[in-house]
Amino acid sequence: MLSGTINFQRQVGAAQLSVSVGAISLDIALSVFPTKIDYSTDYQACVLALSGVARGLALEYMKATHRSLGPSSEGAQPSNLEWITILRDRVLHLERSMRYVNEHPHRILERVWQPVRADRLRRAAPATVRAIASGKGRGPWQSVDAVGPMREQVPAATVEETLDTPEHRFLRQQLTNARRRVATILQEHEVFIAALRSQDRDTSRAETEAASLVDMEARLNAMASLPVLGQSNSPPPQGFASLTMLHRPGYGEAYASLLALRLALGLNEGEIRASFSDVNDIYEAWCFIEVVRTLTSVLGAVPDLGEVFAIDSSGLRIGLRKGVQSTVSFEMADGRRGSVTYNKRYHGLTGAQKPDVVVGLAYEDGLELVLVLDAKYRLDASGPYLKTFGVPGPPYDAINALHRYRDAITVGPSGSRQRPVVRCAALFPLGSGPSENFASSPLWRSHYELGVGAIPFLPSNTGHLQRWLEDVLALPPWELSRPGPRFAGEQYWVT
Repeated sequence: MLSGTINFQRQVGAAQLSVSVGAISLDIALSVFPTKIDYSTDYQACVLALSGVARGLALEYMKATHRSLGPSSEGAQPSNLEWITILRDRVLHLERSMRYVNEHPHRILERVWQPVRADRLRRAAPATVRAIASGKGRGPWQSVDAVGPMREQVPAATVEETLDTPEHRFLRQQLTNARRRVATILQEHEVFIAALRSQDRDTSRAETEAASLVDMEARLNAMASLPVLGQSNSPPPQGFASLTMLHRPGYGEAYASLLALRLALGLNEGEIRASFSDVNDIYEAWCFIEVVRTLTSVLGAVPDLGEVFAIDSSGLRIGLRKGVQSTVSFEMADGRRGSVTYNKRYHGLTGAQKPDVVVGLAYEDGLELVLVLDAKYRLDASGPYLKTFGVPGPPYDAINALHRYRDAITVGPSGSRQRPVVRCAALFPLGSGPSENFASSPLWRSHYELGVGAIPFLPSNTGHLQRWLEDVLALPPWELSRPGPRFAGEQYWVT
């Protein structure tokens, strides 16, 4: 008998234990999960929500960013399952965009050379003069004063409107490529159905999926056959890029959807698990992405996601990494600039401070105020804790760390340093059901009395954070910068 202890610390996921005795081996698959919190729902929901929210922000990123549209690199194609998932998610939005493009098309003026009667020429272009001199044209010869012999009809340039634009060529090409790929996947799926039938297995689900593929192929074919694309049979120019495609209504939305298919947003569970194996890291990363999404919604701002997403040979990838600082900046309607930073590090006189998520608010006069959000995937539901706060919440040390951040984080040169942190909140995993009475607990009231508190935060419970951000961002800087009760003896301060 051989016995021992394996401690996975805070890491979760799949593990494999292999035991070999001579030529005999045994592999044991282990599923490692925390016991204090519902791993099967919370952890999996964070992984899926992190992918979903990041995918949505990535589409916003592509809409606001210029990307060269050259040929795809080898190996850049996504898996069929991922690609179909993206298409199913975007096909309705793509149809609406293409209908708008068809009703409000972008046209360009094109110079067309065609035979024109010599007596109707008003102003001959240099090319027409050269054609007359070389005897080009058609019809009988005639003599014209000051010109000499020339044909009855000579080539001349006329300007006409056309729908054969580089933008329409790109749209038609991408729609055609997408339709062909759906057709290829459908053929492979029909082979799979035939194999199921040969084994006398149920094919109802597979046939439903095939019907869905047929429907998507028909919808893509209808979009590629719209009248606005009827004149565009040639490919777009090599390295095609267009401001019209980015900013014109309808075109920008269609461009984002098609580019999502082209780049294949590889924000799947496998990649996230590879980057974050610790359940705490998964929760922190999800909190950061969800805070960015909530701020974008509350402020109506367009974020700069250059440090969060990266484009490589395999497409658009999430760039968050454990211990690496990432910042999303944005501009608000009132002129303020803001930022959300993951893994920000402050160096202070009493040591370095490293909160999980930092929201910075910059004002026109150079003032910057900071909101600190610390994500703690821990929950205290003990009897003494419930007696004190009435609801489960983050451990005491998580709340105490917020007070330390507000006091220890300072910025500025020596001798004139300032404390920029004005509000702090601990984000902790508590569902919407158990947190129904959270608004009446001391942990929520302390936000408005001390400037420090806690917020329940899970994919199923994001309303408290949105409410807190709406309340905080509505405050003027002089109210935002003085949270909590006055200091005793403040009346003796000399200004």
